[in-house]
Amino acid sequence: MRILHLIYDDLNNPWCGGGGAIRTYEIYKRFPKNISITVINGAYPHCKRVEEKDNIKYIRIGFSFNYFLSRLTYSFLAPYYIRKIPHDILIEDFSSHSPIFSFLHTKKPVIGLFQNIFYKYEIKNKKLFKKLQGFLSYIFENIAIKNFKYLIAVSETIKKEIFQINKKAKTFFIPNGVEEFLFNSVPKEENYILFLGRYDIEQKGIDTLIYAYKKLILELKNDLPDLYLVGKGKDENIIKKMIISLNLENKVKILPAVYGKEKKKIIENSLFVCMPSRFESFGMVACEAQACGKPIIASNIEPLNFLVKNNQTGLLFEKDNINQLAEVILKLIQNKDLRKFLGNNGKEWAKQFDWNTIAKKQLECYQQIIVTKDNHKCKNDR
Repeated sequence: MRILHLIYDDLNNPWCGGGGAIRTYEIYKRFPKNISITVINGAYPHCKRVEEKDNIKYIRIGFSFNYFLSRLTYSFLAPYYIRKIPHDILIEDFSSHSPIFSFLHTKKPVIGLFQNIFYKYEIKNKKLFKKLQGFLSYIFENIAIKNFKYLIAVSETIKKEIFQINKKAKTFFIPNGVEEFLFNSVPKEENYILFLGRYDIEQKGIDTLIYAYKKLILELKNDLPDLYLVGKGKDENIIKKMIISLNLENKVKILPAVYGKEKKKIIENSLFVCMPSRFESFGMVACEAQACGKPIIASNIEPLNFLVKNNQTGLLFEKDNINQLAEVILKLIQNKDLRKFLGNNGKEWAKQFDWNTIAKKQLECYQQIIVTKDNHKCKNDR
């Protein structure tokens, strides 16, 4: 089998490097070695244009010096690589911000993989540019969902939304997963609260977290654990300026993205993990933190309110509600027994999200589609 996978995001991309990139790598590195896997990504500053990692070949295309141009040229050049690279099945990790509409460029089976549906969040944004972007997202996402015959949704929420647009498509629900070694964590507690993820203010709600933290600082002075923001992304400089403007440089630490054992260490040593997101496709960090035995504070949005069970594995608060977020942060800081209770429950809950099982399910999905396509072709040839 020859797999061609198109996803703008990339583990090393300084502008993104999110859950979609992690998912692609974690699934494909578990595929049998006799399967050919090529992943087409967008380029970024100082990137290797071609790179082999485990059994995956990464090819990075487009301009690399500007985020907007990188996405634009990635979409523009991708059809050329679709025609150039031999494949038996093509997967487009669809993004309305860099659409390819790959079903127009190949006769091989095509799957649209949806990590998120953006338009419903963007169109509500107060900024005119974001509203216009939301309008374009609505058009692009509807065109894509209506034309992909096969789709993969990473959450049940996205699967339901896809069904409302295209009831005829064959849609598979295949969630994200957790690395097995995270379950071997021995939870400790150092004096910091953790945000782990992409520096994307609009999606991740980092501004809400910082303002809630500032509120607690004003009430409790400096008698508060530090706040660690760990990740990377396009809004890093904006976040740094926000921290300086609020005089939080001594309490809020911006740290680089971590992976593997370093990720495990920074999670298991935290008091708890905060996810103040405005929208999420899946919420992989919630699963990772729970696997490490850590409680979560999360926005009460789908799918986070599926992954985080309120008062059982974490605490939920109303999205964008700074006061409520400050209250639950303080509640968890002050109650060690509650942190332990939520963390222990979370560890058990997270056991259902195993990358080995998920990789097997995705490979079976590909095989089923190829066989279906071949059988359909044979019938038409009679």
